Amino acid sequence: MSYEHVDRRILGAVSFRDATTDLRIRRPLKVEAAAGVQLVRNRSGLYVIYAAPGFDAYVHTLSEQPVEPDPRAIKVETVTFELKVFDPRKEFLPRRSTFRLPLNSAAARPNQGQWLFDPVEVKLFPAPTARVVPGWAIIRATVREDGKRDRLPWALITVRRDGKPEALATGLADHRGEAFVAVPGIPVTSADEGKGAVTTSEIPVSLEVVFDTSLRKVRDPEDLVASPRAPNDFVPDPAILETGKLPQFRSSKKADTLASGREYRMELTVNLS
Repeated sequence: MSYEHVDRRILGAVSFRDATTDLRIRRPLKVEAAAGVQLVRNRSGLYVIYAAPGFDAYVHTLSEQPVEPDPRAIKVETVTFELKVFDPRKEFLPRRSTFRLPLNSAAARPNQGQWLFDPVEVKLFPAPTARVVPGWAIIRATVREDGKRDRLPWALITVRRDGKPEALATGLADHRGEAFVAVPGIPVTSADEGKGAVTTSEIPVSLEVVFDTSLRKVRDPEDLVASPRAPNDFVPDPAILETGKLPQFRSSKKADTLASGREYRMELTVNLS
């Protein structure tokens, strides 16, 4: 019997999480990364970054233990790599995401940079076919251009309790402009903050929509069949949409009320002029 001893360093890991529940998605997903980037799924559902262009010497050199660098001098997040993720069961929408290497391995965990032993977290948004949990408020929305019938694919929807900065839930429209947003945690009854009844089953919310105007609008979902490009080619990085700061972004806000266990069908519009 012969033994082979293999030592190597890893560059980090990516954790895909359910945007609604914040739980790690442990079943296999289809992950495509930039050329030369190798990701291997482990038993915990993490996608470990085994290799990336420019890091061969770092990964395979273990003859001597490296000296811990000065946290003030370490260079972190110097190279950006993109990945795409798809759900074979289509319960989550596809998305793009980026991560930066090298991650910071300093034991002191300085305030700058992503720590090597914290997985890079990527949220996946539920598709319209996602399963529903009793007690969630469910929003099924069609996102359109204001005053027109054109649909706006891959628009980001954020639900906030009226007057509160924290997001209750986020969702993403698919390539047809159809969105599914699940809002968990709404109490069955709560104190009415207005002048009405003492208790209420509904809470006031604002629905904020952000659309990237560099993406192609959809006049009718059927025209995607004739498109020479696959719908997934248009998938943006929702993390960039969340910033809402790029010049090509347009946004809108709608006031509404939500209650636990109810389903809402609505149209959300964005003025693109």
